[in-house]
Amino acid sequence: MTKIKQIIRTWMLAIAIFIGIALFFIGDSCLPTANAKSMAIYCIKTLQPVLIFVMLLITFCKVEPRSLRLTRWHGYLLALQTFGFFVSTIALLWSDTPYHPIAESALLCFISPTATSAAVVTDKLKGDVAGVVSYTILANILAAILIPAVVSLMLPSHVDYLPSLWRIISKVFPMLIFPFFIAWGIRRYFPRILDYVLTIKDLAFYIWAVCLTLAITTSTNSLVHSHTPFVILLAICLVSLISCTLQFGFGRMVGYKYSTPVAASQGIGQKNTVFAIWAGFTFFDPISTLAGGFYSIFHNLWNSYQLSQQTRRQPRT
Repeated sequence: MTKIKQIIRTWMLAIAIFIGIALFFIGDSCLPTANAKSMAIYCIKTLQPVLIFVMLLITFCKVEPRSLRLTRWHGYLLALQTFGFFVSTIALLWSDTPYHPIAESALLCFISPTATSAAVVTDKLKGDVAGVVSYTILANILAAILIPAVVSLMLPSHVDYLPSLWRIISKVFPMLIFPFFIAWGIRRYFPRILDYVLTIKDLAFYIWAVCLTLAITTSTNSLVHSHTPFVILLAICLVSLISCTLQFGFGRMVGYKYSTPVAASQGIGQKNTVFAIWAGFTFFDPISTLAGGFYSIFHNLWNSYQLSQQTRRQPRT
């Protein structure tokens, strides 16, 4: 039984992907009406930002503020994310409307912040947890700044820039930044709540698995009901794969230079794909949400492989 539990924990991310796909087809066949199916998808989309908020809150509660620090590899990775974001934005502005989802997919793959579970995987891979948590905060701030700015510029000309910018920030800020301040308040004023949160082992990891399952379910729904040409869908899949490979690879290259290959690679490569899907639905063409689903498959399969290799390297007792 212990061995089975270990296998499930090691491959939980891959299992969550298959459960998410199966959940869509089960719901699609069992729910009686189209309205019931639409309501189910609506509930999932409503639950996703709540789970993101909770994951961020739990992660930040586990971090001692004094352990947070800025390093040079943070700057290199932020620069790469920003560069990829602006290249995607230029491609979006210059491309024809039918190809906008491809550029939007690249944009989301680069700017989406680090997954809150990156600290969990980094810890299991014996990496620098404090470093990756610091980068998670920076990446969330970067996303909160750049996405509203770019989306506001793409809004119709009759919409004033500052009101539209504020409207978007008001949606992004509570989900990405607010948990940071709440967690610090809990650490300072509610130590009993903090102790309780810290006693629940791997809570954020399991919430992440639920998020992944729901994200794959919504992505499968978008894919099945999409009338987008196959060429566009294939391009979004390839963009997601290339973005994932580039960011994990570049992160590891930078990390080796500063003796933190695991933290740097996970920091920039392991994305909060639930956020990418949410941002796609909120600000861009809904088809672009497929990028989050594809990216989630790629980076979670890679993480499952890394965790399996780490388990093999551990001495048996």
